Amino acid sequence: MNSNNELLLQSVRREDSGRYSCAVDGHTHISPAVQLNVMYPPRSVSVSISPSGVIVEGDSVTLNCISDSNPPAEISWIKGGTIVGSGRIYSISKISSDHSGEYKCKSINEHGEKYSDTVTLNVM
Repeated sequence: MNSNNELLLQSVRREDSGRYSCAVDGHTHISPAVQLNVMYPPRSVSVSISPSGVIVEGDSVTLNCISDSNPPAEISWIKGGTIVGSGRIYSISKISSDHSGEYKCKSINEHGEKYSDTVTLNVM
């Protein structure tokens, strides 16, 4: 038995995900591929606001939660200490001064959770 016939991935990382095949030196035949799917908790969670800049009463505003995780995370939106929505996108149509405040998103999957930094929505 050739001691070279295995690939050992120590301390596996998400970048190791992908399809793996093996082949014998000097032969053109390649084995069927196997899929390696590395799971990990949410990381790099952030919020973007569109439109950026000054927000005036009556505008429509969209908050987008950007999160990297595997499997995909469930997203919750928090204003102050209260959950106000769910899903990657939180839209407010006809915004009013009542919507002013601090928002953040929470990203959670079976491997962990992470909050974004807080963003301030200031409605003029």
